[in-house]
Amino acid sequence: ASCFLEKDLMNNLDYLQSVALAQHYGLPTPFLDWTDSPYIAAFFAISNRAIKDIEPFRIWALKISKTADYYLQKANSSDIINDFYIVNTRFFDSKRLKRQRGYFSYLNNDKPLDIFLKDNRYGIKLTYYDINGTSWLSIIKELSLMGISHNSLYDNLDGIATDVSLDFLYNRKV
Repeated sequence: ASCFLEKDLMNNLDYLQSVALAQHYGLPTPFLDWTDSPYIAAFFAISNRAIKDIEPFRIWALKISKTADYYLQKANSSDIINDFYIVNTRFFDSKRLKRQRGYFSYLNNDKPLDIFLKDNRYGIKLTYYDINGTSWLSIIKELSLMGISHNSLYDNLDGIATDVSLDFLYNRKV
């Protein structure tokens, strides 16, 4: 039954939405993966760090004005002639995507995203936040207390196993 649901889902999505959903499950694409939660963004920025990694880390954020949001919702995502899209994910029947509060951007241009968005013609600003890396394990622990963990964001046994491993580290290191 699961295969039929996935096939029906893919049939109801346009081309860019189909590629975005495939990326969310591991297929390399030119899309960038985003979340609308700064806490989930912090989690993804540090969730795969090595235990002794104390380097600072950076969280990137798109600030989208209401005008830009309206424009991007009206854009026809099957017409990839335009330079930039926010791929609408509200019709995706993906528990993982909903848990991660995710969406995607697509840049059909040779410029890096930060350079492309500097002209601000879309009403979108790219910004970042640098965070001290020495307390990353404490941050992961605090996020876990907020309900943001591998187990809550992924729908597989790997998420549970990773959380068990991190729990062991919390009790020894933090």
